[in-house]
Amino acid sequence: MTRWARANNVHKHKPAEATPWSQLRGGGGRGRG
Repeated sequence: MTRWARANNVHKHKPAEATPWSQLRGGGGRGRG
């Protein structure tokens, strides 16, 4: 969940979009940055 929280921080201006994006990636977002 740590990496998920990080992704949310990156999209602070749009947390609503970061939520579904992370779920779709299934944790793969960490590779994208």
